[in-house]
Amino acid sequence: MIKLFPLALGLLLVSSGSACRKRTPEAAGPTEAPQAVQAPTPNAAFNPQQNAEEILGSMNEALRHYMAAKGKMPASIEELYVTHAAKKLQPPPGKSFALNPKMMSVEYR
Repeated sequence: MIKLFPLALGLLLVSSGSACRKRTPEAAGPTEAPQAVQAPTPNAAFNPQQNAEEILGSMNEALRHYMAAKGKMPASIEELYVTHAAKKLQPPPGKSFALNPKMMSVEYR
């Protein structure tokens, strides 16, 4: 019994010592707060390649929502604007939107 006492005492000290070494996130030190990123405004700082693709992607997404709700292609871009697309989305300078019924998509003309 006396020979087991030092072994039990050592085991108790080792197990309690490892619990003290665990660090909580608060004790780990200060962390930096994520910085907010401001969303770009529609068509602001027009980057011809990237913004043109984003605008066209948004119009095609609006077309998919329209077709899911109505079950058909809109008769015109104006009909798509009235029901699903945001009026803020304007085509890049010198281009206009056109519906392609074969591809079921919105394209630039």
